[in-house]
Amino acid sequence: MNKKIILSIIAIISILPFTANAQYSPDGVYFVLEAGTVQNKAALSGDFAGLTKTESSSGSFGAAIGYRALVGENFILGGELSIASTSAGNTVSDSVSVRSYEGNLVSGVYLTGGYLLSRESNAMIYGLIGIGGTKGDSSLDDFNGNNLDSLEESGEGFSFGAAVEFGLTDNFGLRAK
Repeated sequence: MNKKIILSIIAIISILPFTANAQYSPDGVYFVLEAGTVQNKAALSGDFAGLTKTESSSGSFGAAIGYRALVGENFILGGELSIASTSAGNTVSDSVSVRSYEGNLVSGVYLTGGYLLSRESNAMIYGLIGIGGTKGDSSLDDFNGNNLDSLEESGEGFSFGAAVEFGLTDNFGLRAK
């Protein structure tokens, strides 16, 4: 993971209050460290629809900051910004060359909705839906392994996910996404 991202995470964590209540409350601004998985998909159409493709998933590690409100007894609604590192990728090949893509960074703006399982255990489950983006490296190689072209790519699109979170304090937690 990039050293700047790690230092930013440490700086943000250091300004958050580390006090816990007897009754956990997920209301307000929050910060979460996360680990999860990313699946990279390649959509082929038109003249490219018949090409051979492979898609891979990978682990993802990052952080999110957002705001959420407890609506009703245990239901949670909110919004967040997240950023994470990844190495999920895909390849597309024809009889002459192989185009490969490996992601480096995944980010997104999400609406969140979920359920607080218990105020005593500080655990919740929820879904995320929004707009996500990815940055990564793309290369074009011939079948002898010679690099023909390399470039940095980025893209945006619809993104969704699910998470299980454990609140360590009212505004700081850990989650699997």
